[in-house]
Amino acid sequence: SADKWQPTSRAWRWQKCTQVAYLQSAPVSSALRSPSLNLISLIQECNQMFGEETTAELAETNRAFQKRFGGDHPRVDHVFYSQFSDDPWREAGAHDVADEASCLAVCDGCGHCSDLRTPTNDDPAGVKACREKFETLLAKKWLASAA
Repeated sequence: SADKWQPTSRAWRWQKCTQVAYLQSAPVSSALRSPSLNLISLIQECNQMFGEETTAELAETNRAFQKRFGGDHPRVDHVFYSQFSDDPWREAGAHDVADEASCLAVCDGCGHCSDLRTPTNDDPAGVKACREKFETLLAKKWLASAA
């Protein structure tokens, strides 16, 4: 039943089940996530929420999505990327950034969304440096060029 899902959770699952195709199974060892999170259970979750045709069409819809947005070489700029060692999205994230108008924060021992919380004095140096660069880019270049 749709009412048992938290609304933004359902929206994210729709995107990953119909476009992104990034179904995050748990690593074989040293995982924080349950080993029951495997490709079969994740496909079953998509089918339960959105119908069997969802995953039947996933390969084709993902190809179209990747083509439209550039796949692993997205055609974008002005992006704040973060790459943290304890993040389940690590393999799908940016590993280098050639775009001068973007920045990449790398942090060993940091988890998913560490960069998005309210800054503190205890934040890792890499996150602090990237936030500072991002704030400078946002204020002096990105917003200035949009005015």
